Amino acid sequence: MLSLQTHHVMRKQTAKGRTALLSAAFAVLLLIVASACHTARPSLKSLAEAGDTDAQMRLACIALYSDFKNPDTETGMYWLTKAVDGGNADAINLLAYKYQEGAGVTQNLPEAVRLYTLAADMGDIDAPAQLGSFYQLGYGVEQNDELSFKWFLQAAQGGEPNAQGTVAAMSLSGTGTPRNLVQAVAWAACVAARDDVTVAGLLGEGVLNARSVREMTPEQLRKALLLAEQYAGASRIEELDPTAIVFNSGIQPLRQQAASGNATATYLLAVEYTEDMGGAPEEYGLQWMERAAAAGEHKAFYQLGRMYLHGRYAPENTAKGLSLLSLAAGYKMPDAIYELGLAYKSGRGTTPDDQKGFTLIRQAAESGHRRAQLSLVQLYLHGIGTDSDPVSAYAWAKVVTDSRFGTGKRFVARLAKESIAPLLNDEQLAQAEELAKKYRMKNLNP
Repeated sequence: MLSLQTHHVMRKQTAKGRTALLSAAFAVLLLIVASACHTARPSLKSLAEAGDTDAQMRLACIALYSDFKNPDTETGMYWLTKAVDGGNADAINLLAYKYQEGAGVTQNLPEAVRLYTLAADMGDIDAPAQLGSFYQLGYGVEQNDELSFKWFLQAAQGGEPNAQGTVAAMSLSGTGTPRNLVQAVAWAACVAARDDVTVAGLLGEGVLNARSVREMTPEQLRKALLLAEQYAGASRIEELDPTAIVFNSGIQPLRQQAASGNATATYLLAVEYTEDMGGAPEEYGLQWMERAAAAGEHKAFYQLGRMYLHGRYAPENTAKGLSLLSLAAGYKMPDAIYELGLAYKSGRGTTPDDQKGFTLIRQAAESGHRRAQLSLVQLYLHGIGTDSDPVSAYAWAKVVTDSRFGTGKRFVARLAKESIAPLLNDEQLAQAEELAKKYRMKNLNP
């Protein structure tokens, strides 16, 4: 049986974070689609001119994404618009994303919402997840928790894991839907049984960690897991044992230990408050996290750094955020090292420095950080912060695809096969395979 041993360390994810994650995942998918497009047959243009929307979409991808640094935006948008007019769901999703981000077009959130709604009505699962975040934030639409839940539920029923985690959290809190512990645990179990650690998995664990779930009877737990099996289809739900679920021991013991000066208890109490599980104002989370950091708890350095860097639970102070993340990185925390790398790469709170960003992201990847490993494939392939190195890109792609980490594996496998491998000769492929073995031997936690 798979024990769902719960713990305190679970940070509540924001809707903006989920939107960013979905957008980032979609952007990675676009790059991979473009890689497939790059091998297009000579007859592709004639098919597109004859009205084939798949061919039009592929031509749009070739123009927009095959040359990462110098896209042909005019040609790409021409064929993309043709594919959208022909009702191609992938094209509709891509154009919606462009209007959302203002990528190659003037940002137009209402138009993004209209296109995402059209794609969702055509059965796409990513589009309703985006709409759920939009309505939750009031981003381009009037804020509406009920509509947010409706769209997240549609995406969850289609199998979108982050939406499943969000539906679990909203069902637990009664946000946008009547509070329903059975449904909350059912959706949480869907994502908690996944092999990969994603936003979905963290949201799922957060629901299962909630003290309120202790209100459930064994019969309700079994009902929830039966529902989870139904929702997940062929999955590992049958391995979950409702009698093995262990819940938090309560917040009072943490308060007592924190009052006695225990740094770890102080940190865990701060986490409880940031999750709004301690029944106290939100600012208590920041206050207790500051105390944990002052007591020398290095995990608190990381959490505080993110709070100040992104303005979550704390006033935005990018300089202070970067300073705290640097302290956490000094304790060899891969999450902190990766977060610093992203900050230098994007120029958040500092002067943009692709080279420094690359160095930090590689350091995190070598420590086993999954998202850093995914990022490193693209950085090496496109020469961002380093020289373009298809051999290293292929090696890191192998590390990702040979691991148990689920998110991105399928896409990276296609990228390696269709875009990176054709750039390498047999000797270079063998060299990349050896490099991948070397990386895995360094206990990258694959």
